Amino acid sequence: MPLFRTLSLRQLLTVPYVVLVLLLALLVGLLSYRAGRTAVDSLSEQLLGETVGRIAQAVEKHVFGSGAVLDVAFPAGITAPPRLVDEVDALRTRFWQATSVHRELNNYAYYGDEQGHFFGLWRDTENEAQLRLRTHGEGPRTLYRFSGIHGPLTLPTLEEKAAANGYHHAEVVDPATVREMEPHLGDGITGGMLVPGEHLIDPWSTPIAFATEAVANGCCLFTGFEIANAVVGPEMTRLLAADGREIGARFVVNAAGLHGDTVHRLFGFDGFTIRPRRGELIVFDKLARPLLGRTILPVPTSHTKGVLVAPTVFGNIMLGPTADDIDDRGATGSTRSGLDGLLRKGHRILPALMHEEVTAVYAGLRAATEHSDYQLSCEPSARYICLGGIRSTGLTSSMALAEDALAMLATHMPATPKALDELATIRLTPLGEAGERPYQRGGTVVCHCERVTAEEIDAAIAAPVPARDVDGLRRRTRALAGRCQGFYCAAEVCAHAAVASDRPMSEWMGLP
Repeated sequence: MPLFRTLSLRQLLTVPYVVLVLLLALLVGLLSYRAGRTAVDSLSEQLLGETVGRIAQAVEKHVFGSGAVLDVAFPAGITAPPRLVDEVDALRTRFWQATSVHRELNNYAYYGDEQGHFFGLWRDTENEAQLRLRTHGEGPRTLYRFSGIHGPLTLPTLEEKAAANGYHHAEVVDPATVREMEPHLGDGITGGMLVPGEHLIDPWSTPIAFATEAVANGCCLFTGFEIANAVVGPEMTRLLAADGREIGARFVVNAAGLHGDTVHRLFGFDGFTIRPRRGELIVFDKLARPLLGRTILPVPTSHTKGVLVAPTVFGNIMLGPTADDIDDRGATGSTRSGLDGLLRKGHRILPALMHEEVTAVYAGLRAATEHSDYQLSCEPSARYICLGGIRSTGLTSSMALAEDALAMLATHMPATPKALDELATIRLTPLGEAGERPYQRGGTVVCHCERVTAEEIDAAIAAPVPARDVDGLRRRTRALAGRCQGFYCAAEVCAHAAVASDRPMSEWMGLP
């Protein structure tokens, strides 16, 4: 053959060895493949058999275990009582024994009928348990705690406190229910208490609405009026400002917040001292909103409600606040230690939130006092009412506080207030995401993060209680409050505000 003629003798002698090596390699490969396949098939069959066997054992254990639990909870010949509340002790004893049958599988046994009555026993530990009871077809379950098979039943503190305050809709739920409702929560859940009827509110628009409605009904609004002295006369009290201005009033209501104790002493009274309690907060980007369905509030303490994670009406998630008692009534800056502490607690409550972008951080001061409750008083001789020591629940309680103040005024001031149907009412454009926003109706958008229109800027400046600076615009329109915090839109917003107000742009930007 021509090929072999071109090869040397050495090459001709090498060819058989190469061919032999290739054949041997192929043979070894084939044998290895067959052996490996056989081993894999054998192992697969073995694992499949073991898995099926374990499943069968688990199913059998669950099935027969459930039967054993049922036999203990409701032995033969014993039926469920028509009224669970009449046989709580007997049911508790049997259900305790039932949850002891297979502790690793069945630590919770419960019974419910078609009428909505419910009885359940949850074993927390060997000696600690919870009893869940619903004696009516509607309404929440009542949760009791007890130790030992016959230990006395006690209500959880929070639920008991809610009932004492006249709220009977709170429902204590088990960890599994909490996890089902909020799947992104961190580990360590021991239970929860649902508070139906709790709502989110726009904290900016509400006080602005109060002030606007007051102006619409004839009130004179003075801003920047720092009271330096109060002179109580026979029929009129003169309030003197530090800049020389003066206001006369027949009755004075002190709602001065952080400076409530200062005003209180101007009228000659003592009784409480404001020590500011700083609360730092972190606001996360709107992309984090799907992580949370409702407000998550840890168990409060005597000092604070604790660090909570809550959605906002603006579509963000808020983490905070801290609770640090300080002496400076102007210290509204954030601290490294405070923010680090928030992030640590936030990671424990909602770990996935720590991977989201932070939109803003800020701090506020609460008017805390040495007392645990509000400081409400009326001094008829001085024609003076004090609403002092109102902390973070002030917005929630504002309407109730107003009713109390009105009742005091009606008793001590010879004047008849207007009926509600005689008062002018106002309606502000909602800032939250629950309703239609102005940009959805058209207009020129000047803040793209929060989709604020130029028309909203115009309306805020021309309002009965107008915005006078960028902070005022932020609270009335959400401008500059978004992801960029005004980095991209501040110049355009301030330029438009300057034209709408006929004031220099430098004033709106806070420049000298």
